[in-house]
Amino acid sequence: MFPAFNKKRTCMVLIVLLVLLNISIPSVVYFHEPTKLRVNKAYKDYYTGYQDVDEYKIHNVYAPNDIRSKLAKHFPYKKSTEKSPRYIWQMWKTTDITTLDENLQKLIETWRTQTVEEKGSFRYEMIGDETLSELVNETFAEVPEVAEAFHILPKIILKSDFMRYILMFAFGGIYSDIDTSLDKDILGWLPYEETVFDKENQVGLSIGIESDRDEMDWARNGMARRVQLCQWTLQAKPNHPFYRELIYRISDLALNHFDPETMILTKGGKKYDLNSGSETKFAGVMEWTGPAMFTDTVFEYLNEVYKTSEELNPELNFANEKIIDPNLPLNLLSKVKYMELPGSVHNEYDPIERPFGWQNLTKQEHPILFDDDVLLLPHLSFGNRQGGDLDYAMHHFKGSWKG
Repeated sequence: MFPAFNKKRTCMVLIVLLVLLNISIPSVVYFHEPTKLRVNKAYKDYYTGYQDVDEYKIHNVYAPNDIRSKLAKHFPYKKSTEKSPRYIWQMWKTTDITTLDENLQKLIETWRTQTVEEKGSFRYEMIGDETLSELVNETFAEVPEVAEAFHILPKIILKSDFMRYILMFAFGGIYSDIDTSLDKDILGWLPYEETVFDKENQVGLSIGIESDRDEMDWARNGMARRVQLCQWTLQAKPNHPFYRELIYRISDLALNHFDPETMILTKGGKKYDLNSGSETKFAGVMEWTGPAMFTDTVFEYLNEVYKTSEELNPELNFANEKIIDPNLPLNLLSKVKYMELPGSVHNEYDPIERPFGWQNLTKQEHPILFDDDVLLLPHLSFGNRQGGDLDYAMHHFKGSWKG
């Protein structure tokens, strides 16, 4: 989406100049096309043997006692053509939904239709509040820090958010809030097709868009990010490293940055009061487990894969070789009215630090395949609009989580 420099030519010119000047190449030299590339004399030895970014991070970035190291050990992930699990997960206070509003019951039924053989024999599970603790304790018996963090969370909405990520990480499949409806049979969703853009399907993570407001008042109605990603409907294969990172971040805040006595959460130098009636309670939920945390982690995960992939392979042009984006010919950025917005300081495109920003997704009309593994869906797929082949599920904003 953004113009690139000529990496090979730039690299050769730089090296020739340094040799002519009799200056040794420093241990790390940064330049960018469009992301930064590390050049040093031990480069090949340092990176040899790693099959992908995740393997490199497990062995070189995570400390042995890091929650992510433990999760990677007990929940290993490899990109593959193995099919995504046929699970459908929903949550409510109890598994007995007969006390729910009749309209909500009808929405739930749209998901239950997928359990029949002709629609794929999906396994449907409604998880009640009474089983959350037991499920988390059993799932993370080998990584007790996650269960400890879950029990620290002081609000049910925080637990609900965290639990959906846990379900995706530990079991995979589809999670969707009970105030959503299924608009298209799941086997017709792109993540469940045999091929994606004429390539054998390796998709392990699908991400939708909740909000994409090209307006000055983009933050109205509680939106936390200019392009805010959707976490009311999720789809993934189990053990995906994105959810590993997300679970780690939420757990770290619970274990190290939250005071249960004062109900104060500290994140990024800001303090959020989680007490009832607090002016910062809603923002605290958004930043701890909600769409703000989810969106930021997605963008940071994508950029880490992007930049580290080029570090592992100096010949790689990630934008050209690892991203399939049918939106590029549409020149969608030319349709954006407000490129600079007050308060929009998160996930902004930067050619060096953040080569994949919200500008890469705004106005999106077609899915984007990222590194064969992540499918970035347009607003239509999981949003509040209906119509077309990419309309998978719709959110009806019944506010069931408030109940």
